[in-house]
Amino acid sequence: MKRIILVLFAVAALISCSKQNKIKIIETNFSNEIEVNTSLNFTFSEEMIPDSLIGLWTDTKFVQIAPETEGRFKWTSNEKLVFVPNTGFAPSTSYTVKVTSKVLEYSEGRTLTGDTEFAFQTPMIELIDARAYWEGSEKDGKPVLKVNMLFNQTVEPQAVASLLNLKIDKQDKTPTLVTTAAAEEIVFMVEGVEAEDKDLKTKITLAKGLTSLGGSMRTTNDVTEDMNIPSPFKLNVVNVQTGHDGIAGTISVYTTQAVNEEDLKKFVILSPAVKYEYEVLPDHFIIKSEKFNVKSQYQITIKEGLEGKVGGKLKHDYSQPLSFGEVEPTLRFTDQKEFYVSGKGSRNIEISIINISKVEVQIIKIYENNILNYLRSSGSYYDDYYYDDYYYGGVDVNDIGDKIYSEVINTDNLLNRGINKVLTLDFEDKLPKYPGVYLIEVNDPNDYWRRAKKLIAISDIGLMVKQGKNHVTVFANSIKTTQPLPDVDISFIGNNNQVTFTGKTDASGVLIYNHEDFETHGFKTKLVTAHYNSEYNIIPLNRTRVNTSRFDVGGLHQNPSGLQAFIYGDRNLYRPGETMNISAIIRDYKWKSPGSIPVKVKISTPNGKTLKRLKKSLNEYGSFETNIKLSASAATGFYVVDLYTTNDVLIGSSSLKVEEFMPDRIRVSLSVDKEEYKPGEPIDAGIEAVNMFGPPAANRNYEVQMSTSRISFFSKDHPEYNYYIEGADNYFSTFYRDGETDSEGKATNEFIIPEEWEDMGVLRSSIFATVFDETGRPVNRLKFRNIYTQEVFFGAKVNNYYSKTGQPARFDLIAVDKDGKTLSGTKANIELIRHEYKTVMSRSGNYFRYRSEKVE
Repeated sequence: MKRIILVLFAVAALISCSKQNKIKIIETNFSNEIEVNTSLNFTFSEEMIPDSLIGLWTDTKFVQIAPETEGRFKWTSNEKLVFVPNTGFAPSTSYTVKVTSKVLEYSEGRTLTGDTEFAFQTPMIELIDARAYWEGSEKDGKPVLKVNMLFNQTVEPQAVASLLNLKIDKQDKTPTLVTTAAAEEIVFMVEGVEAEDKDLKTKITLAKGLTSLGGSMRTTNDVTEDMNIPSPFKLNVVNVQTGHDGIAGTISVYTTQAVNEEDLKKFVILSPAVKYEYEVLPDHFIIKSEKFNVKSQYQITIKEGLEGKVGGKLKHDYSQPLSFGEVEPTLRFTDQKEFYVSGKGSRNIEISIINISKVEVQIIKIYENNILNYLRSSGSYYDDYYYDDYYYGGVDVNDIGDKIYSEVINTDNLLNRGINKVLTLDFEDKLPKYPGVYLIEVNDPNDYWRRAKKLIAISDIGLMVKQGKNHVTVFANSIKTTQPLPDVDISFIGNNNQVTFTGKTDASGVLIYNHEDFETHGFKTKLVTAHYNSEYNIIPLNRTRVNTSRFDVGGLHQNPSGLQAFIYGDRNLYRPGETMNISAIIRDYKWKSPGSIPVKVKISTPNGKTLKRLKKSLNEYGSFETNIKLSASAATGFYVVDLYTTNDVLIGSSSLKVEEFMPDRIRVSLSVDKEEYKPGEPIDAGIEAVNMFGPPAANRNYEVQMSTSRISFFSKDHPEYNYYIEGADNYFSTFYRDGETDSEGKATNEFIIPEEWEDMGVLRSSIFATVFDETGRPVNRLKFRNIYTQEVFFGAKVNNYYSKTGQPARFDLIAVDKDGKTLSGTKANIELIRHEYKTVMSRSGNYFRYRSEKVE
């Protein structure tokens, strides 16, 4: 009996041990269908890893996913594994996942049992909405029908066109594609539809077999959409949609034709009223404002009488209540084109962080020899919305650079700039010997796919490059001081990543690289790099090119004479009856005087007729002067002065304007007794008015206004210190005086500077005087004066914005006078104020977040 009990006990122990050695997946966060941007969570029945590995990202392939999806893994607890795809899952795609034995790396002697393979799919492509609207033809302005099809995913226009069938009043129509690139909105133009004063019954059929861009699953059923297209002589409001990105709210009002922009605000009423801007598009107009509150309810009313661009008119008032709902968590850099950050500045970058309590900041240094490779592979480096810098184009940044900084930051601890946050790049480059640029990545630690990235160069070297046919000119200046930088090492790198030329800038900060035609296209310059002491900077030519289409950059057009003329008048504006005094200087292309040669002058009126022709001889300096008397009835407008050689080669032109205008009747001067002031001192402002070519302007009405504002104090000798006074007033009283000038046309007014303006830094007062002539026409004069409200200006410099606990924090202080010169022996009271914060949970819409709150 005792032996039987022992055997049963042993069997029970073996069964218990067997159960403990088996691990199951007891929970997942996904089912048959998941969103594209979703992480996969796997919860195991036992502890899988030691505590030291919790919260660390890894590239170990714990899970096999088909189709293959790049991503990263993280254990959020001992039992929970999270997979976050780098770019999200593909739309309209079926997936299978299999948990591999690699999850047992720290579970020796255990086995994985139960379900380890799962299947799911991402949402299928769907037609969300189909809208028809009228638009004026570009040829004759007649109404043309267009159909806009909105999908939930990006599709190829040709794929939609091949499956589309359109019937209008039971007649088949063949629509023409307007959209040429893959998009979520596909626009068609329908020709052959007469503009009649009646509604058109329309049926849209989209046959099965459509898939999205990047998707693999196709639709299995036909989709039919019925609609009534109103007459182009009617304007109907089809739909109103709202959106909010955490910064600004938008209201999109969809109509059956584009509305007239003139007086649009007279027809649109928002309640409660907010200040907004609007944009009119072919099938809708957008109302945008940063004043829209996510938590508030609004009412939009579009009044009867609003007209469309093809003749329609809104017959009745349209009204609808609006709300913006919850704001999705967002991460993005506000300035998508920002690339250069001064190495001697504050290194601040503005970023929009919405409904995210913590962010992980990583900085990866991409080395010089890999910059071109990265730029080619990652697309536009200043675009926050490119998908993946880790694997984009097959390039892993870990192969072309190294991570030099990583930190998780509480977003409430970041400085605010309006509604955005300020990210200070206060990090130490651990690899300063290896030149390169920096990839800044900010991501949500919980949802790794939600992230923003930006490539930047941190340097004080400012570069400008001018590329010619057989030469490249580089200008190097200090970003902080704008002074030219001599002896900067410049390298020119071709498209094949080969250095084609190196050199140093001259005393003016200029280097010219002259070259013949390259042996192959690969040697054509694509990247210019600069080294100066410990500074390094780059300028990729194909990414920083300035669009000059808006500017006159044609340069000098040479003529066969080899001469160029500079023509000017004694002023640019004349009245009929006056005399235009015209001068010209002639030089050759080497800026040499051509000597005493004859030239021809032609003056043309605004209507193109010739006013006068002259023959002049240049003096020994290569110039001449002449004058043209205008008649009292001369036409107003631009008069053109053309200069020719004796054989009628045009060497220069200029224009002078003739207009009727009323000159000032009085001349006014404003004088102030001192250049600078202190609180408590008077400012004496003197006015003197004199009639033009006559006696003093006596008994003339005048007004004098003194307004004051704070300006920043800055020391040229010590610019790294902050002299700003926190808490000081920024608003000051404005003082007015008025009266009449005396018999000599003079007036004096006194403004006493209030003594309570002491210790407010530097103030600037503007004295604005206005004297009215006998007709009431004003003549204005303005003077500025600085008010120094203190004898000593204290500045502070913080060496590190973030300090670690248990380590000393250094603050440098300085005392300077109003000229920025250091004052020795100055006494000051220094107070160190400690602010304590506690972490509280607050609700924002449907989200809960943790934030830091100051303890009073």
